[in-house]
Amino acid sequence: MTFKGVINAHQTIITHELNEKYPTCRKGERIEIHRKNGNVCEGTFAGSENDGILLCTDKGQLSIPFIELDPGSRVRLDKAGRKILTENLARERTLDFFMGPNETKDETHNIRHTYSTLSLGKQPGGSRSRKLSQ
Repeated sequence: MTFKGVINAHQTIITHELNEKYPTCRKGERIEIHRKNGNVCEGTFAGSENDGILLCTDKGQLSIPFIELDPGSRVRLDKAGRKILTENLARERTLDFFMGPNETKDETHNIRHTYSTLSLGKQPGGSRSRKLSQ
């Protein structure tokens, strides 16, 4: 099986796992929102905006940014965030599948470290990549 095939298989499995444990919310559904600061809001889910959700409560409509939601609430409400989470978890599981979970202790020779630094624009070993103009 190809690397991409294994990623796709893991994405399917992770999507199923998330749907079982954290089903997405639907408009009109009565929900309880947990924020990172520990506050809990109850209301009716009125939809998503670009960077948050709309919640109808007894006190009126609230706009709550995704960044304020705890991970369990966010994964149920943030479709784009859920997709990114699924893709990243699939990549991580695929690396474990091909390389093993603990292939080496030296981070400069660790494929997972190399993969993660490439996506951040850093070079293995921790230094930032230089711009071509320098």
